[in-house]
Amino acid sequence: MACKIRVYIEALELRADLSDQATAEWIEWAKKKADWFNPIIAREDELFGKREHEKNAEQKVLKKSRGYWR
Repeated sequence: MACKIRVYIEALELRADLSDQATAEWIEWAKKKADWFNPIIAREDELFGKREHEKNAEQKVLKKSRGYWR
């Protein structure tokens, strides 16, 4: 997934107006998201949280709360 995002970003960088502040900020934002998906980097993200690549799919399942205090 990270590689696909990076390929898209690279294609965009070739055609985009990098002097546009919003475009430059978006590219940096997208690169951080790609880093989050990369299992070697394991960057923490403000929206997605900390990526825990070492856990398997079963360990990543969110636990259901049984009540207000749990």
